[in-house]
Amino acid sequence: MTILLSILWWLLVAEVAASLARWQGLTILGWRWLWLSAIALGGLSVLLFVGRSPLAWPAFGLVAPLGLVLFTLLAVWRQRQRRPEMILAPGEREGRRISEIAIPIVDGPMPAIVVEPADGSTTGVLIVHGAGNHKTFYAWPLLHDLADAGFAACAIDVDGHGDNPRPLAFPETLENVAAGVTWLRERYRNVVVLGISQGGCLAARAVADGLEVDALVLLEAPISINVTKAVIRREARTLALPAAWALHRDVGTIGIVQGWRTKPTRARIGTVDLIARLSLLESVARVRCPLLLCYAANDAVVPKEQAHAVAAAAPEGATFVLLPRATHLSLSIDRRVTRLVSNWLRNV
Repeated sequence: MTILLSILWWLLVAEVAASLARWQGLTILGWRWLWLSAIALGGLSVLLFVGRSPLAWPAFGLVAPLGLVLFTLLAVWRQRQRRPEMILAPGEREGRRISEIAIPIVDGPMPAIVVEPADGSTTGVLIVHGAGNHKTFYAWPLLHDLADAGFAACAIDVDGHGDNPRPLAFPETLENVAAGVTWLRERYRNVVVLGISQGGCLAARAVADGLEVDALVLLEAPISINVTKAVIRREARTLALPAAWALHRDVGTIGIVQGWRTKPTRARIGTVDLIARLSLLESVARVRCPLLLCYAANDAVVPKEQAHAVAAAAPEGATFVLLPRATHLSLSIDRRVTRLVSNWLRNV
């Protein structure tokens, strides 16, 4: 009986911890029932520990792995329906309005999703994703946080990605950024472009070539890339970072795993060649609007040397941030970044 109660105690500890962290996708009962979990944990703690010799505590700790494994299995099953397509489905909830749109473009349309405050916004933020991704690829932390901060976030499917019918080609893919900005400009007073990785190179080139925007944000935009097995192994550390686990705030473990699935890229130019043709350093030097550069300190794809080179090429007045403990895969889902971007945009 004591063993069963000990397992239950560890299960309740994990439930309370996940609820306090607001990881709804990794709970059994959820945040709303935290009070019940806490009361049960307190009562069970009194029953198990009061009057018991400290010599018995090591044995109690031996059942911890079993309790935590049981909790994980139950939580994964309980939250199996929490998936990206559910939380990003069109509609109005939690103070946000979500819409799926089709932006006019030659040989298009270009699919996009808009997440904005339910009471509207004056600033639209165009989000241009990275290579091999799509508009909702682990995008909910950024989309939700920008909307919660008062901005309308519009994520597009770049040519050759997601549901965009156009193949990826240069220079035609620059039309994606222009079309997105045009659509936002018709609806919002201020328009910002935020590019992630390869999307940052696209955004920088479009703005450098004369596309008028009110601000530009580049996250981990590379000068060049060389993704080797060693790079992949180093980026695997992302799985252990708080930013990755915090995805459970919105979706379950199964949803996080399924979120990795993407459609094959349809391209007339490879990623390496496209990034080279976009000439990030030259583009950044020609940007004339407010500019935020954000890079990851532990990025194996875009090393710090590249980040500092981009910062050196940027015009005077640009803001440069090197985020500690972040990787290439974690940067765009890190809530520190969404807070940084939101605060910076408020002060531009």
